[in-house]
Amino acid sequence: MMICGIFIIVFMTITEASAHSWVFNLKGDIKSGVPRMGPTTHNHPDQYYARPMCPKPSLSQCEGLPPPYKPLDETSLRPCRRAGSDGAPNMLSLAEVTRGGKLHISWMGNGHTNSVSDGTCIVFKMAPYKEDPSWVDFTWPLEDCLPFYHKNVYTDASSADLIIPANTQPGVYTILYMWSKFQGVYYGTCSDIVVH
Repeated sequence: MMICGIFIIVFMTITEASAHSWVFNLKGDIKSGVPRMGPTTHNHPDQYYARPMCPKPSLSQCEGLPPPYKPLDETSLRPCRRAGSDGAPNMLSLAEVTRGGKLHISWMGNGHTNSVSDGTCIVFKMAPYKEDPSWVDFTWPLEDCLPFYHKNVYTDASSADLIIPANTQPGVYTILYMWSKFQGVYYGTCSDIVVH
């Protein structure tokens, strides 16, 4: 008599876990749009959308990323991917919002909408549009510490309503989304918007 057994062992350690998130939709009071990287599709792996970055003066101040991400490099010191580059092709589908109006932003929960993400913050900042802005350009804090997800909300639980300051001059601006799940590991998305 032969007994066949199949054992499947799945394990994950915190250092191998790939906590990641990115903005996928923006709804202005005039028009909806998508971030610089374009719409989220199955044509790209998550690593394309979840951009690791280092908001510090040097790469040595940011810890290594969990697999499958590549090590941080000099581009990780920039808050955004350069507009029009391979990683940021969207230059046409921009959300449009009125000064003083509401901009609804949704980001990917990716299974982190549970107690694992408790205590982490989503940060939103705004800057006048540049193809390749620096950290010092993002002088307008829109939100300093939003929860990653809203408990007891079953539709669009990982989202926020941001108010564009009423004194903003009409023009094109960039919204920076930043989330840190593990100490020293940051993910960010830049989205260009039109303010009327």
